[in-house]
Amino acid sequence: MTFNSIYIVDDDELVCISTEAVLKAEGYNTTIFSSGEAFLTAAAGLAPGCVLLDIKMKGMSGLEVLKQLKPDPRHMPVIMMSGHGNISTALQAIRLGAVDFIEKPFTFDTVLEAVQSSADHRAAPLRPSPGANDMLAELSEREREIMLLLVRGDQNKMVARKLGISHRTVEVHRARIMHKTGAKNFAELMKIAIKSGLLE
Repeated sequence: MTFNSIYIVDDDELVCISTEAVLKAEGYNTTIFSSGEAFLTAAAGLAPGCVLLDIKMKGMSGLEVLKQLKPDPRHMPVIMMSGHGNISTALQAIRLGAVDFIEKPFTFDTVLEAVQSSADHRAAPLRPSPGANDMLAELSEREREIMLLLVRGDQNKMVARKLGISHRTVEVHRARIMHKTGAKNFAELMKIAIKSGLLE
């Protein structure tokens, strides 16, 4: 399924206007909601589409919206946006049903890629499963070690320092991890880590 409707939920007017302009130029129909409350009020009557949801807003936060929305990725995938992102927030958002997490300030290519890939997601329970372990079966011991550090929140440079290897080596391993697991983005890698039992 592809989504032509995009719902932008953010109390930052400039972000809304600029993001809407880019999406409209690509042929998407967009609707802006300046608060989580306004979006939830309208949600039941909206056509299937992708939601760009800010984490930190006045009133109801993005995570609170997710808890009430309980999104189905097949019909309304949610991409979280945040200028105050951290690994625990991203993990919580994914557990609540978000399909991706992008940090502000983001490039327009980043948001377009996230929107386009959101249609590939299918609902799946985030609990340990043999299938997720199969995705990790081809990883070397070093790759599993690096993956665990990454999904727990370490940046590439921190991983390099902890393991006594170069930053470039971490980047190479990270690319191999993404390829071997089939993860298209970091949010998907975190989902695999949760379902494999690496992250509790």
